[in-house]
Amino acid sequence: MGLFAGIVGVIRSGLARFSELENQVPAMALFAVALLLMLVSTISKDLVTCLSASLLALVAVLIMLEPGSADSIIFLGLVAGSVLITIHGIQSRRRAAAASRKLDALTRAVNRLEAAEDRRFMTSIKTEPLRIEEDPLSPSEEPGEARRT
Repeated sequence: MGLFAGIVGVIRSGLARFSELENQVPAMALFAVALLLMLVSTISKDLVTCLSASLLALVAVLIMLEPGSADSIIFLGLVAGSVLITIHGIQSRRRAAAASRKLDALTRAVNRLEAAEDRRFMTSIKTEPLRIEEDPLSPSEEPGEARRT
């Protein structure tokens, strides 16, 4: 219980410093910064990453605007962040499963091609006449010459 109380104390002292900034920074500047962060997050082209960055920017702006409601804002931000992490996990598992299925299909195709090539090779061996070639280590003989022993 002591650790939790310490963490809450650190968060509240940080929020108190943020409330001091509220008087110095106009609300439109905060919205402009939040909008800029959201636009930059779209570069990732990943929906969950973009939504996560937007959520963080929104939480920061809301805490700056309403420091008295910071506990509720952080709680809602944590809940929304947990949902985003869960969605990202589901997407990752689906992508991995799809990649695994594709790899299995490619492996089966390669095995079928290998078996077809083996059948073709065996058929070509069976249908071609047997050629007996001269021993490459023996000296070559001219036609009509007999071997001397």
